[in-house]
Amino acid sequence: MLDRFLINLNRGEGREEKLAKWRRRKESLVLTAFLLIFLILTSFNYNNHKSMQNLIQTKEQKIARVNRELDELKRQGQNVSKDDVMAIARLEQTRFLWTKKFFAIADMLPKNAAVTGMEFNNDAFIISYIAKVKKEEKDFDKISEIMELMKGTEDFYEDFASIKFDQSHRIVVEGQDILSFQVACALRKTVTTKKSAERRDLMDRRRM
Repeated sequence: MLDRFLINLNRGEGREEKLAKWRRRKESLVLTAFLLIFLILTSFNYNNHKSMQNLIQTKEQKIARVNRELDELKRQGQNVSKDDVMAIARLEQTRFLWTKKFFAIADMLPKNAAVTGMEFNNDAFIISYIAKVKKEEKDFDKISEIMELMKGTEDFYEDFASIKFDQSHRIVVEGQDILSFQVACALRKTVTTKKSAERRDLMDRRRM
């Protein structure tokens, strides 16, 4: 009895062919991935460039509009005399800087006090405060403390002639005594006189 043996001579070649196919497939996948990344980056750069172009165009349009408005103002403007310039300069030197006062108030206040209102009336700057107080503490002790802080702050007090107590009342909120009070800060006469005179001078010159 004869035994038969089948030998596949192409077995090694099949493995090499499969390995080559897998390598080609892998290369194709890598190439496709790089291509997609390239397309995404290209699209992003294009959109970014387009946005920058739109932004630049918008800015250029705004600049052109401002230049047109400036040219129009130049055509419509009036000649300013030396006296007008000097009057404006004097007004600038004597103007009252409220922003400086507000910052000074914020810096000098203790943690247990706060400003609740401000009013300017008849050359007097009226400020309303609230402050936490102890039950045994006297109202005017707290008010006097705040007033002394105001007088001791040069940036705030330099344009005022005096600071006087106006009114106060105490309330209790959830077991805590709260003192509400007002002080009136009178402007110095020199400040108010200079301001009024400069304004009148400037207005008179404008009418001429």
